[in-house]
Amino acid sequence: MASVSIGDDYINRAVSAYTVGSVFKLVVCTCAVENDIDLSYKCTGEITVGDTVCHRQNNKKHGKQNIKEALANSCNCYFVNLTLTLSADKLYNTAQKFGYCKDITLYTYNDNDFTVKKRSFPLKSELSSLGQLALLGFGQGSLTDTPIHFTSIVSCIANGGVYYFSYAFSCRE
Repeated sequence: MASVSIGDDYINRAVSAYTVGSVFKLVVCTCAVENDIDLSYKCTGEITVGDTVCHRQNNKKHGKQNIKEALANSCNCYFVNLTLTLSADKLYNTAQKFGYCKDITLYTYNDNDFTVKKRSFPLKSELSSLGQLALLGFGQGSLTDTPIHFTSIVSCIANGGVYYFSYAFSCRE
């Protein structure tokens, strides 16, 4: 965790919040696996949800694909469709298991506590909008996260569902 000086202030980029983007598709995939949802979807390069049109980068049409292919292709259209199939409640619950909607406290060897509070997850009321839910499917909208937190999510997935941060708990129910 390195800091960059801006005047007399320092910015610790590891605990600063950024738009998440496509890496959030890993959380959506986890939710799908937990809920036994395995979709086949034909990507045409765009998908319309209400008044929101979501495009694949460069309007590329991936054609028919499953979840593994969609993740490999980073297909926004597939993940919009998957997110709408899953529902806001299921996705919200999975995100909570990964530590969203909670502060994260980091402990240093000097017993100084650093609490990460600057990230955000859409409120359930926001996700009642299908357009906002669609954007969440590929990490857009009001979702922000810190590199250190999202690294812990990737580690949890790689570790078979065990989440280690300042303490360990299982991501599985």
